[in-house]
Amino acid sequence: MELLQETEIDIKKLYESPEGTEESFEFELELPELAEDFVLNSVLQGKLRLMKEKEGIFVFLDELSLELGLQCDLCLEDANLKLSIRNKEREYFNKKINDKRLGGLDEENLFQIDLAKMTIDIAEFLREEILLAKPENVYCKKSCKGLCPECGQNLNLGTCECAESSKNAENPFQNLKDMLKEQ
Repeated sequence: MELLQETEIDIKKLYESPEGTEESFEFELELPELAEDFVLNSVLQGKLRLMKEKEGIFVFLDELSLELGLQCDLCLEDANLKLSIRNKEREYFNKKINDKRLGGLDEENLFQIDLAKMTIDIAEFLREEILLAKPENVYCKKSCKGLCPECGQNLNLGTCECAESSKNAENPFQNLKDMLKEQ
């Protein structure tokens, strides 16, 4: 199995092969800027297969492992997230597809084979899969207490004076409880 270290893959040999022919690859890739809101804390490691088909090349992402550096949604501290992505696929077309085949997709969202260089670039495919696999909410730990809504104190590091006064303010029955104590 060949080891890829770039996102651009030479497909000349596969493209000239009969339909159904497959090639398998392992990869270790660095993608400097995947998105504005997270950083990559590890190389992308994984396995993929390419299969020749009538209208292009089918890419099967068998597995992808990585670690992202994100920000905790509750306390705004750094949070590391390990992702494991499996069994994803994309089709890279060898020519422009007519409007009937697009089925509502615009041509800009289709993956094309670079016929001049006889390559496909999997960077955008990997970026999209990482963005789709990233959870909507990210926490530094399961028990994260977040920030105090009054003063902004990180409640994981300690309590604040606001926390005590807000406990009483949040309880609408506190006055009733105080009245019962007086009797």
